[in-house]
Amino acid sequence: MRLFRLSRLIVGALSIPGLGLAQERDPTGRYDVLEPADHLEDLLEEPELGVAPGRPFTIDLALGGAFSTNAGQSRSSPVQTGVATPSLAVRAVPISLGSWRLRGSLTADGDYFVGDYNDRLGEGRLEARGYAEHEVGPGDLRAGYRVLGGFSNDFAERNYTLQVTSLAYTVSIEALRGELSAEYHGSDDPNLRRTRVTSLLAYRLPEPQFGYDVTLGGMLQYSDFRAGDNSGRSDVTAQISLGAARAFSNGVSLGWFAAFSHRFSNRDRSRFTEFDIGPTISKTF
Repeated sequence: MRLFRLSRLIVGALSIPGLGLAQERDPTGRYDVLEPADHLEDLLEEPELGVAPGRPFTIDLALGGAFSTNAGQSRSSPVQTGVATPSLAVRAVPISLGSWRLRGSLTADGDYFVGDYNDRLGEGRLEARGYAEHEVGPGDLRAGYRVLGGFSNDFAERNYTLQVTSLAYTVSIEALRGELSAEYHGSDDPNLRRTRVTSLLAYRLPEPQFGYDVTLGGMLQYSDFRAGDNSGRSDVTAQISLGAARAFSNGVSLGWFAAFSHRFSNRDRSRFTEFDIGPTISKTF
């Protein structure tokens, strides 16, 4: 179940109308809030291999809904609104190559906000990911690469492209799992280029609650910018999250997610506080 990846709760790209909004556009806020939550399920659950016997891939359809207290990750003008996020993903069934484990995915999704906020905050995304994992000592080493394109929510206009190279090490102790990762974000927009270091800790309750597997998560993340107008900028983002997931028959899953996030920065306008909550229903073929 990739419930947290498919639940794109908010968006950090501010566009038209209004020159003032365009000047405040900061897509990095979206990744700082969503990527840790996106990865919590991966930390505690291996990809399901039995959902597509005889096929080298699975297909995931999902619809997420959420309420955000700060949909644009703004310090001075928070927007409280709801968002719907449909998603389609094709995931390669993990394969072994010697001592390495390989997996990858292609995803298309979009954020569609309530009322007038859809024109200001809506976004479409296309993403390709690939990972190679290898057991090292008491944990797993993972090398990854992904390309993400951000578009207008009708996919008619491309806003930016990111190329993310990552290296992570994960250690598990029963239901507790921790990860330390380092990434470099390259982009056609120099303001988005940065190095990011993230520490994650996830704990799954030993017993289901009302039929749901419940996961508690914590994250601390540091970003260092060295290009464009953001040269010299540094951010620290902290997040506490709670997730619940339940699998039904025929590949249907229902998940709930809540996260409180705060970003510190040496640039005043890059600081923000945000709370997000919402469900996602998905179907795996």
